[in-house]
Amino acid sequence: MSFFKNLYKKGEEKINELKVKYSDPVKEFANELAKLKSEHELIKKFIAQLKAMRIRSEKDIEAHLKKIEEYDLKAKETVVKSKKGEINNAVSENVALNFLNLKKAYSDRIDELKIKIPQYDEEIRNLSEKSIEFDNKIKHYSKEYEFLKTQDEIKKSRLDIDKNLFFDDSSIISNLEQLKKRISETEYKSDFYSKYSEKFSDNDIKNHDINEELKNIRKNTD
Repeated sequence: MSFFKNLYKKGEEKINELKVKYSDPVKEFANELAKLKSEHELIKKFIAQLKAMRIRSEKDIEAHLKKIEEYDLKAKETVVKSKKGEINNAVSENVALNFLNLKKAYSDRIDELKIKIPQYDEEIRNLSEKSIEFDNKIKHYSKEYEFLKTQDEIKKSRLDIDKNLFFDDSSIISNLEQLKKRISETEYKSDFYSKYSEKFSDNDIKNHDINEELKNIRKNTD
């Protein structure tokens, strides 16, 4: 069993080595930078939510204070009506107690909100600091990414140049030299003919027999 475990471990190590060898560090850097930006966006979203909850809490406190005043007034009115004999004492007592319970419930809710608001403020402050920290890191690593990307592009271009240096160019050079020689010969012949030959049209030379003249030239030059 241990043999297979060791075999699996060695295989896993080999796979990891290949992953590192053939991975694209610049691309991975860009992916990690994207994750950092995503985390930053999440932090900003949380800050916005906390601010909205804080505003909602303040509005709820205002609304609850009005309810407290309302139920306090209704409880007092109920007691007054009971004293005037307009409402049965037992009934007025139950109604008044119900109003006072509602008043107490809203009062307790206000106390809870007053505790939460400073907590929201603390969370907003901490996350805002974290957001600034993330923003600075993103700016820093964005510059690093641009630098690394440029370096990688230069490196790849150099690799292409290095690859070209290993090409066999001997046949190309040989062809170029031969062409150069042919061009030189053509230019020499062209200069020679232009110097020692006269221009004649086809009509001027087609009826002349120059074989005899050529024989005489050969005879005289012997």
